[in-house]
Amino acid sequence: MAAAVGNLEAGVPQNFNANGLAVYRRLVHNNIASFLERCFSDSITFADAEQWQDLQSRFLSEGKPESPYFKDIPAQFLAFARSQLSDRLLPQNVLAMMEFETDLLRAETALCGLRKPAESNNDILTLAEGVRLKQYPVDFIRTGLKSFENGETYVLTWRNLEDETCYQAIDDIDVFLLQHFEQQNDSIASLTQSIRELTGSSDTEPLLLERLAHWQEEGVLMKVQNG
Repeated sequence: MAAAVGNLEAGVPQNFNANGLAVYRRLVHNNIASFLERCFSDSITFADAEQWQDLQSRFLSEGKPESPYFKDIPAQFLAFARSQLSDRLLPQNVLAMMEFETDLLRAETALCGLRKPAESNNDILTLAEGVRLKQYPVDFIRTGLKSFENGETYVLTWRNLEDETCYQAIDDIDVFLLQHFEQQNDSIASLTQSIRELTGSSDTEPLLLERLAHWQEEGVLMKVQNG
């Protein structure tokens, strides 16, 4: 049934009504195509229209779903797009934009729960659900997603405490801090002590504390809840 619905060119299986199957095929294809176009509304503007349509059609007929949830379709489509041979592969800039938009959807649909800041410097902090930090080979953030510029860029995507989906190009100390929390949970006291031991100085501590407070206010970092 799944193969018959996914492939518009496939024959009608025995005991199936041809007209009914045709209607159902169009409904499924149109719904998924419309959903993908909404999810990748910026990426699609940089892709060749014919190549994009071909990719969508082959995704439905050749792709192997790994999740029954509709929200997981964009990540599966991105993986399918990346798996194509060179003559069918989308430009790397477009794939980068697709990854960014997939992360935005993850942030939007993440089950964040109650996010509380640290009450003391000994409380353990962790990254909230849906937070993603990615390094891209091009910069499309500073152009407002309108074009690509040369230069590697770190982009953070998350949902803030007002449940708004956010993104921002970050650098320097923010990259260091958030990469640290990607690798492990930690307390403010432990982190600042480690930096003092590493550098032999506490000069950066005020800025470090300010950025840690900022990312807690944004809902990116949160106190680990016991139990």
